[in-house]
Amino acid sequence: MRYNFSDIKILTRNLLNNNLIIRTIVYPYFALKILMSDLKFAHSESAKELSSFKDAYKGKRCFIIGNGPSLRTEDLEMIKNEVTFGCNRIFQLYDKTDWRPNFWMCVEEKTLSDISNKVESISTDSTCFVSLFGQHCGIKKSNKIFYVYNRQPFYLKKYKPRSFIRFSSDICTATEAGETVVYNAIQIAVYMGFTEIYLLGIDHNYSQSIDEKGKLIINREIRDYFGDVKTTTYNIQNKNIADTAYRTAERFAETHSIRIINCTRGGKLEAFKRQCLDEVVENNE
Repeated sequence: MRYNFSDIKILTRNLLNNNLIIRTIVYPYFALKILMSDLKFAHSESAKELSSFKDAYKGKRCFIIGNGPSLRTEDLEMIKNEVTFGCNRIFQLYDKTDWRPNFWMCVEEKTLSDISNKVESISTDSTCFVSLFGQHCGIKKSNKIFYVYNRQPFYLKKYKPRSFIRFSSDICTATEAGETVVYNAIQIAVYMGFTEIYLLGIDHNYSQSIDEKGKLIINREIRDYFGDVKTTTYNIQNKNIADTAYRTAERFAETHSIRIINCTRGGKLEAFKRQCLDEVVENNE
């Protein structure tokens, strides 16, 4: 049987992901590679540019918006005067509301590649943060578009839930990956000095998932805000990492006098205390 290059890449990735002995052998290499990337970014022009955001909103509050099916355009109208973060394909609802996020970000390579030609227009209304992969997509930095280093840790036990994932309070060094762009946004918000962070439209629920045995499970009743079946395939290890990332953010917040509140209607994100959006808005009037 003859294998092409793509087949070899898939076989290598599967072997690396599933074999603890091999992962242990190559761990020093990846650890050194990550360390070198850390140092390179920390001394880059991009890191220097990010430093201007340090404590720019100290003591204030913000909203981080997801694209979950629970999100309503009326919600966005309610928080038009708040400082907000949007992400990924949130721009697809711009024709339904006057709301625009102050900040927008995308770090996942596939998504960023798909929408790279939209980033410049998004930056007309929002300050944009994109991962370094944006360089390969032709996204040029500007006074409204910034690169962030989305550090991807190398776990020895790839498919085991971790009790702790690092949280970066210095985005000039890196933002830690947590299998969800929301985790990156929380870290940026903390760096900016926000002490009240409200999450909205983050249902943490996906139509396609892969269980521990590798079986694909599809639930077509789960849709994103735009009415399409959510096509992101979330396997059990990704969910374990995302769940742990959210718990890490909550622990960091508790020890640094920061409140992270989930205002999402329903959904499966239970790492944070919940509060009704109407109540949050009314309390600020």
